[in-house]
Amino acid sequence: MRTLITKVKVYKFDELSDKAKEKAIRDTIQCELSVPNEDSFVWDSIRQAEKMETPWFAGEYVYEMHKKDIVNIIRANGYEYTVDGKVYS
Repeated sequence: MRTLITKVKVYKFDELSDKAKEKAIRDTIQCELSVPNEDSFVWDSIRQAEKMETPWFAGEYVYEMHKKDIVNIIRANGYEYTVDGKVYS
């Protein structure tokens, strides 16, 4: 048996590079879209995508319409991230 100890640098959202922030934002959007409900702020983006008959663009609508809301959720949750923007669990 072996026991490995690994050091991982973790960052708050505001400490990430712009590229890593974008990954964190897009991952959060995908998470929000995976469990939509009518009380969710992303619901209007989903309806807009369906109205335009482009449901595959729902994530882009969320990004355009609610980027600030997503960033606020990220900051409120206090998640920590690896240098590339993946949530550290």
